[in-house]
Amino acid sequence: MLGHQSHIRKILFTGAFLGFWTAGSAFADAGPGTTPERVAQGQALYQAKCAFCHGDKADGKGPAGKAMKPAPRNLLTGKFEKGDQPQNIFQTITKGLPKTSMPGYPNLSPDESWNLTYYVSSLRSKKAKNKK
Repeated sequence: MLGHQSHIRKILFTGAFLGFWTAGSAFADAGPGTTPERVAQGQALYQAKCAFCHGDKADGKGPAGKAMKPAPRNLLTGKFEKGDQPQNIFQTITKGLPKTSMPGYPNLSPDESWNLTYYVSSLRSKKAKNKK
């Protein structure tokens, strides 16, 4: 009987763990939703973490980017290797891009990564709106 209870506890623990883990990955897939505040926070993060390579204007012409091969992506008009949907940008920010100089930033919290994602997405949206 005692072995049976231990087995049930293991099943319950595993179920609880899997539920927590899949909820976290659903967060990464869907994101919390963009707001002006998130975009503004993302802009501040961009200046601190990304502008040195991608440039203040996000055109791929930052001071460090000049020495990188391949050059940093132009975030306004460049084709995104993994796609330009928010969940793709989020994954690139957190995991980086192999065989490029784009590092991952796993040390950012999910909220920070989403804020940065929404800022980068807003840059592309502004560029598209300016073309119309």
